[in-house]
Amino acid sequence: MCSIVGTLEIKTKTYPSLIRKKVSSGLQIMSTRGPDESNITQIENGVMGGNRLIINGYKGDESMPYRKSSDILYYNGEIYNYGQWDKNASPDGRVILPLYKKYGYQAFSMLDGEFAISLWDNDNKSIVLARDQLGTKPLYFSLKDGNLIWASSEAGINEVSQHNFCKATKSTLYNRSFAIQEPYTSYEGIWLLQPGHYLVANASGVTVKPYNTWGEANPQSSDTTELFKALDESLKSRLTYSGTIAILMSGGIDSGIVAFTADKLKIDYELFCITDIFGKPTYEKALIKKRVKRLKNCSKVHFIEFTEQDYQNALIDVYAPNYYNSEYFDAGIALVHKIYSKISKRGIKVAVDGTGGDELGFGYGHRDDYAPVYGFPQQWYKNPYLYAVYTTLLDFTAKVDREGSFFSIESRFPLQSASILNAMLPLIPFLQDLVVTKKTPLQLRRHLAKEYYLNHTSDKIRKITDRFFDLTPKTHLKWMLRKYLLELDYGAPLSLDLEGKRGFPLRRNPREKTFEDYKNAWLRERGLQQFPMNEPIKYPFI
Repeated sequence: MCSIVGTLEIKTKTYPSLIRKKVSSGLQIMSTRGPDESNITQIENGVMGGNRLIINGYKGDESMPYRKSSDILYYNGEIYNYGQWDKNASPDGRVILPLYKKYGYQAFSMLDGEFAISLWDNDNKSIVLARDQLGTKPLYFSLKDGNLIWASSEAGINEVSQHNFCKATKSTLYNRSFAIQEPYTSYEGIWLLQPGHYLVANASGVTVKPYNTWGEANPQSSDTTELFKALDESLKSRLTYSGTIAILMSGGIDSGIVAFTADKLKIDYELFCITDIFGKPTYEKALIKKRVKRLKNCSKVHFIEFTEQDYQNALIDVYAPNYYNSEYFDAGIALVHKIYSKISKRGIKVAVDGTGGDELGFGYGHRDDYAPVYGFPQQWYKNPYLYAVYTTLLDFTAKVDREGSFFSIESRFPLQSASILNAMLPLIPFLQDLVVTKKTPLQLRRHLAKEYYLNHTSDKIRKITDRFFDLTPKTHLKWMLRKYLLELDYGAPLSLDLEGKRGFPLRRNPREKTFEDYKNAWLRERGLQQFPMNEPIKYPFI
């Protein structure tokens, strides 16, 4: 968890000392994303800067910025496959510039990780920005007055140059997530760089292009071997850390397999589970405790009660101007805020979350809304699966990433790696009826689960599956994740494992009242009486 900010003057010029001061101010407002180190660097016609949260490496190890020849790099995130390129790299981001020098923009597709990259290419006198393929790390930019400004938050950009608020661009899921649709924000002329894309800015102008074709050239397949391999590798890499890891666990399958994998690897981890909300137990409380009892190597379990005071605290913290700038009113924000505050008090710097299993594995029953949103990459329009993934994933991942940023905690998402997505894409024609028409043939779901179980479980555990497969499942491809319940020898599936997505509701008020509280908090923190009505500036790159 770090933050980046910078500006490149393309058309208008400002006094260098003033630009440095504004960039420094942008870094300061994002300081919780990287409290351990901070600096800025002059480039031709601009300034770059970064804040660093030290996870790997040491303070003062010349990791920020990283330089190669006259090229300069700041980045936010983790590169998990750095050892493939340089096993001695410390921190992991040291592999980025050498790869870029050798492979150009295609280097970004070679990185397994969660990242937002800010790179000065001295040979081409260009700024290069890149965002990871799943969009787990935010990267905002503005072209105000013809100049480029970029940062890890809208607030960082607004400190460099003020922008007006604008009307929300609602996604097709607005009635569920109440969030603005990427690439738009609540500011006129501030956008998010799309996942899997890079931006190049120089004296000739600004261009945005994809570095990943999202499997367009992949052959069609019904073989899930690569998918399960990618799942295994992603879990292991995101759970590799020398210190204690916090795992956010509900009673569900996604967070459950993260915990079971951590247990199998015998890493140092603690569990954080919401079990009571406003004095009442959650429907998952008993199931959570059953799952916890199956764990053998957990360091500590925190059963968390969410109170009225926690709710009021979240309304103040979450909508502070340097935190959630865009309108974002998902009900779960307050709950995740409480969990991260507890993790922070334990002094833990890395948290692992199960977000992504539902999005990539068809866990939602309401994904029949494939109407395009202006500004989405054309590749997403052509593939309903990609559209379904990104319209949910970008909303819900943002919730957890921003919580981490508030408490200076790095968030990791093992169920939403690029390798999992790319392994899933060749299977889409095989699953097309499931995706587009919402048909969920029982034999298809059984096929994916049974194929894995029969090839990866012992004879002892395999006997348990006979009854398991006779039960009618209510979820979709999340059967692929249930392998851990059997393969890791943690016993037969729990009843919740056979049910669909339910989530954690805030039962204090009707749903509409909760969102009204969030909206009022957002307006109050910005000194606004009502939501802006002026239209956003259209995203210039599609």
